[in-house]
Amino acid sequence: MRQQGEKIYGRGVSDMKFAIPLFVASLIDTENQTGRLPSTAIILTADEEIGGGNGVNHLVNDLGYRPKVVIIPDGGDSTHFVKEAKGVLHLKISSAGITAHASTPWEGKNAINQVISACSRVQELYPIPEKDEWVTTLNIGKINGGKQTNQVAGDAEAFVDIRLTANESPDEIIEKVKSKSPGCRVDLVVKADPFSVDESNKNIKRWQSITGQTPMNEAGASDGRYFTAHSIPVIVSKPLGGGEHSPDEWTDIKSLLTFRDYLTQFLVSLI
Repeated sequence: MRQQGEKIYGRGVSDMKFAIPLFVASLIDTENQTGRLPSTAIILTADEEIGGGNGVNHLVNDLGYRPKVVIIPDGGDSTHFVKEAKGVLHLKISSAGITAHASTPWEGKNAINQVISACSRVQELYPIPEKDEWVTTLNIGKINGGKQTNQVAGDAEAFVDIRLTANESPDEIIEKVKSKSPGCRVDLVVKADPFSVDESNKNIKRWQSITGQTPMNEAGASDGRYFTAHSIPVIVSKPLGGGEHSPDEWTDIKSLLTFRDYLTQFLVSLI
C-alpha cells in the first residue's frame, strides 16, 4: 500500500480489505461513545469472487446464521448503496479434437477451432452493450488449448462469465449456451443468483437517513444474495475508490473516514 496525496493505492484498498481496520475502528468508536456495543460480528471470508460457497453460503445455509441486518463493504460508492445486483454464471466450454501434425491438418480435428466457433456464436446471444445498461452481459474471459504450435490441438476450453438480471433464468441461459456450442461440452463452474433489497425495511431506511445515500443498481454480483434469500436486509456500500483488481487500485482517504463515521452512527443507532 502507498499513499499519494488524498488517496491510498494497492490491491485490496478498495475491494475490499479496507473494511477490516475500518470495521474494527467503528466498533471501538461506538464503545467509546456509548460504553457498550450492539450484538455484532465481523465476518471475513475469502471466496466471494468464486461464488461464496464455503464462506457466506456455509455461514447462512449450513450454520443457520440469521442476523437482522448485514453491511457488505462492496458495490456502491460513498454516495450510493446497492438496491439490486446481478447474478453470475461461470461456464466452461470444452472440446476434444484429434491431434495430428500441423503440416497435415486434414488428418486431425482442431479442438481450438471448435471452441472459438462456439464462443463466437455464444457471444452473439448477448452482444456487448455500447454503454452501461441494465441487461445481461457475457464476457469470454479465458481460452486454453493445444500443446505445440506445430500440432493440431487435441483439446481446448474457454471460460465464460455471464452477469444476469433477475429477468433471466440461469438454467435457460445455460441451455442457450449449449445450443450454440455443438460438438462441445458446457459445464457450470459458478452460479450465483441476483439479489434485491427491500427499501422499506427499517434498517435500510435507518442507513439512508444517516448517510443520505441513494439506491443504485450494481452490475457486479454479491454474496449478499445468501442473506436476501432469507429476507435478511443487506446494505452494500463502500467508500469512494476505483481500479479494482489492479496494481493501481485506490481509495479516497476522506471518503474512508466518512464511511467510518457512517458505520459508527449506524452502530450507535442500533443500541
